[in-house]
Amino acid sequence: MLCRTLFSTLAATVMLVACSSPVKIGLISSDEGLRSMLEERGYVCEDITPGSPLDGYDLVWWNRTDTTALTPDEISAGPAFIRYIEKGGNVVLSMDAVRLGNAWGLEPNPVEENSWAAEDYGFGRKVGYHSYRSHPLFDGMHGGAYVWHGHQDNKCRVLGYSGDNAPQREGTRIVATLWELIFYHPDYKVIWEQKIGKGHLLSIGCFLYYGRPNYNTKILGRFTANVVNWLTGGKTQSPERYWTYAPAEVQTGSEIPVSGVSSASPARWALASDVDSLVFAPSAQEIVVPSRRCMTVCDERGGIKEIWTHPIMSLKELGVSVASGGSIYPLRDPVSVTLRAGSISRYFNAGPVSLTEILTTDPESPAVVAHYQWEGEVDSLVVSFSSNMRFMWPYDSDALGSIHGGWSENAGLYAITAGNGEFVSLLGANLPGKVLTEGRAGQLLQLNASISLDAYGHQACDIVMAAGSEGMKPALQAYKKAMKDPRAVYGNNTDYWQKYLENTVSVVSPDPEFNEGYRWATVSAGQFIAETPGIGSALMAGYASSLRGWGGGHRVSGRPGYAWYFGRDSEIAGFAYLGMGDFEAVRSTLEVLSDFQGEDGPIFHELTTSGSDHFDASDATPLYVILMADYLRATGDTRFVKEHMPNVYKAMDFCFSTDTDGDHFIEIRHVGHGWLEGGDYFADNTEFYLCGIWARALSDAAWLAAIYGEEEKSKAWAEESRVVTKELDRYWNPKGYYNYGIYNDGSFTTSLLALESFPIWLGVTDPEKAAHTVQWYSGDNFTQPWGVRQTGDPRDEENVGPYDESNIWPLLTGSVSLAEYCTGFKDAAYYHLMGNLRCYSGSTHGRVPEVLRGNAYRSGGITAFQCWSETGVTGPVIRGMLGWTCNAIDGTCTLTPQLPDHWNSLKVRGLRMGQDLIGFDMTAEGDTLTFDFTSTGKPKELTFTYAGKTQILTLYNNTKLVINK
Repeated sequence: MLCRTLFSTLAATVMLVACSSPVKIGLISSDEGLRSMLEERGYVCEDITPGSPLDGYDLVWWNRTDTTALTPDEISAGPAFIRYIEKGGNVVLSMDAVRLGNAWGLEPNPVEENSWAAEDYGFGRKVGYHSYRSHPLFDGMHGGAYVWHGHQDNKCRVLGYSGDNAPQREGTRIVATLWELIFYHPDYKVIWEQKIGKGHLLSIGCFLYYGRPNYNTKILGRFTANVVNWLTGGKTQSPERYWTYAPAEVQTGSEIPVSGVSSASPARWALASDVDSLVFAPSAQEIVVPSRRCMTVCDERGGIKEIWTHPIMSLKELGVSVASGGSIYPLRDPVSVTLRAGSISRYFNAGPVSLTEILTTDPESPAVVAHYQWEGEVDSLVVSFSSNMRFMWPYDSDALGSIHGGWSENAGLYAITAGNGEFVSLLGANLPGKVLTEGRAGQLLQLNASISLDAYGHQACDIVMAAGSEGMKPALQAYKKAMKDPRAVYGNNTDYWQKYLENTVSVVSPDPEFNEGYRWATVSAGQFIAETPGIGSALMAGYASSLRGWGGGHRVSGRPGYAWYFGRDSEIAGFAYLGMGDFEAVRSTLEVLSDFQGEDGPIFHELTTSGSDHFDASDATPLYVILMADYLRATGDTRFVKEHMPNVYKAMDFCFSTDTDGDHFIEIRHVGHGWLEGGDYFADNTEFYLCGIWARALSDAAWLAAIYGEEEKSKAWAEESRVVTKELDRYWNPKGYYNYGIYNDGSFTTSLLALESFPIWLGVTDPEKAAHTVQWYSGDNFTQPWGVRQTGDPRDEENVGPYDESNIWPLLTGSVSLAEYCTGFKDAAYYHLMGNLRCYSGSTHGRVPEVLRGNAYRSGGITAFQCWSETGVTGPVIRGMLGWTCNAIDGTCTLTPQLPDHWNSLKVRGLRMGQDLIGFDMTAEGDTLTFDFTSTGKPKELTFTYAGKTQILTLYNNTKLVINK
């Protein structure tokens, strides 16, 4: 075996460095593009014919683009190829060459011929393959590769097996199935591997267009190199996993061997104070209790809808009934509900029993505790639950195979496993229990069970649920920890959120409603920091049950609202987290964005917790550059940013590549959507929002490049930023605002959208034009008391969908507020800020929803709890009302307070610059304002502007400033 080392330069181009001699490939192909691509990567290629000797080649690649019948020479070459493989050779048959497997007698089942339309409906024409979670063919590409993204629509010839049809040779394994846009198609089997003697035959049945214009040439190149590397024994990064198609079953009744579980005696809890809590009557609204590892979704009226322990739905449809005096009372329709930072409490009257239920989560491990305490005599608690072990989309509902469940008598818990024991869900209690029922739920791949807990003589009970995707041991460890002291889980959770509030920016005004709403927004924002094994920690987008998510084309939805990772969402929200002082959330988010960057440089639009990413949002990549620069300014963390500058350079190169017409504006065409994904206002070439972000990204990239010694890049990008900023004026509408976008024919849209506010607060627009634009947002056609419509052209809203442009996005309301603060319209900015903030006391109970209806105050989107909606409160408060910015690199910071005129005091703590903290107290007496500043660390320069007057202060320990209004 040749000694070879596989390494990656800038996590992009794969090269093979031979310790003795390079890989030698025998090539049969009329497509010169394949040869060029292989030779560019250091491989030695020799053209051969079907009858050529094969000895001496590490690999033989037969790529047939001819769709005519196989020739006699091609068929008769079979015995020589078989002998070569049997002796340890490796052969790739690609495109129409896969038919040779049938002709040579290696595969008895004839290959099917199908077609796939690669057409652009606004998101490009990306098609390719995806493994079952991982395979070395997709090293560095996160399990899949869009190898074909043509410049023109085309119909692709697909050779393979579809539906229930599959290769029949014993030992054949399905490496990859068809992948397009955001959908997996496991029924289309297009790459398969066969072990023949000592060697391998790999068949690839579609999408290898080496000689055609392809936007994804880099991805095709990486995939091609991975094929050679894997087959010739190079080092690989990804586990070999394969698609399987055995019928999935539900098997129950097995004794689960579990030991070492000790339970705390059931005891009543002393509840936390009602300070920082919301009490309300239950409605049909979902309510979520999230933690870093779990998302528990409840119906306010009782029960648990779903528990997601990413990447699986570990439990669902959990309900509890009370048996007392010979009657059964389901815990439904509580008298009231109390929401706290990390728990919900529901208060029930169950016949003669008064019962309190508290749901809480371990702040760090994947465990959920349901505590019950009651007044009155309870004979037993009956717990019913289901589990489908649903692997998150885009996988199908049976992707993990059969589900196994059973009761462990000695441990007093019910254990459920899937995926050969890799995925585990546990449920137990600290009262003696027995299984009442268990079995499959009809035709669904779902286990249903019920357990009776002996509660006679007790006044409390704890039910613990733990799960995970790393086997039994970690899940059981989390279960044992929670079961040993369930009350500690509740206490730790309370402490966790108290510390979070202490370690982020606090703002205390004379207005109790503002203070409470701001605190809820801070805590709620913090609850979107989620961790998934194998991915890391980053900001999720929005929480809801899969009943509120899009089906994703699956029979059983695997999309719980938007509870996975989004590029643009986390980047836009990240600006607010930096202002809040939660640097770690942004750092870990940037880490995940970098780790899953595309081969050719883009940042993903969505990364599901099942590990699938796709790249169909053109704004995620420039926003990544801006957030990286903003992170450096806030933290001074030069080491972290230096490690990720290669990612920044790749992102910039990708953005430049999307300007196909040379007008200095990056595009959404062929890349993916900007903000709008369709509809009446969709501009299919580019948009003002995207180009404004690009202008800022260029400026920030120039700043970063200068810091790290790339002067040539810095100068070029700074000049390009000036050009793009000037060119933004092309969007100006004589009516007095910026047009939204440009069509493919070069004409402009003519409507104003709230989206135009983004470039304004990013500081890349003409000040006068910016001021004219933001004034439109205060008009009645845009503004409602609960926010700003996306467009000022409202329509009949009784029948509009959740994402109609007439609706209100708190994200956009927050962006408009920021733009108004930046242009000096503080009263309008405050009004819009409060429209977002007041959501905490509305129908979504403590949360700011994803979308509100434009004609009535009610949630209108998919989730009632959305990350960037929460930062639509905290961002405008810190970056807008306080005007806080900082640069930890040069030790300077800025405050430009624009406070409501009726506020006569203000207390701010926790403004962070690097490791230093800044705070101030403002008091007003008559026309005199006094600012008392505190500052930790070294002296720092503060530029302070109030009412148009600017002063430069040196902050060190305590500093006082007295000004007249």
